[in-house]
Amino acid sequence: MQLTHKKVMAFAIGFSAVLVAVVLVAIALSGARQQHSFAIYLVKGLDTAAARAMALDELPLEAEPVLTDQDLTAYHWPSHTLALADEEAVLARLPQTPVHGLPFVVMANGERIYLGAFWTSFSSQSVDLPVIDTLLRDWTIRPGYPWVHQLDPDPRGDARIRKALRNLGKLIDE
Repeated sequence: MQLTHKKVMAFAIGFSAVLVAVVLVAIALSGARQQHSFAIYLVKGLDTAAARAMALDELPLEAEPVLTDQDLTAYHWPSHTLALADEEAVLARLPQTPVHGLPFVVMANGERIYLGAFWTSFSSQSVDLPVIDTLLRDWTIRPGYPWVHQLDPDPRGDARIRKALRNLGKLIDE
């Protein structure tokens, strides 16, 4: 009888250990950032000037992206224009854009590619970052505001973004 009791206790301890491990893994994964092939994350708690002063890898990002590959129906590569499935859903996730911009990070396959900013045509400030003018609502990532700035190199043309979009079947290359 004692041998059976030891087996039952060993089974109970082993089962409890496995159960605890599964729960710990589930908790760890629930806090992990879901990886998208293409995503735009807002920079958390910094204005555009402060974000520019930091290294890309050190920028704090919001937990959830404001725009993902699931929001895209297409990306027109020559103009860097995003075609959205539901523009209103994306706008609902986007806070009001201040005149000094709302910094974001473009990511491809979980890798930070470049810093940009949501901007508004009401702003009198210029910036030489890739920008999306939220007032125009055409979802084109422009090389600066209010005029075209010479970005050298232009981060919008990064091969990792192009590859991610091509693999998604959302790249328009003409």
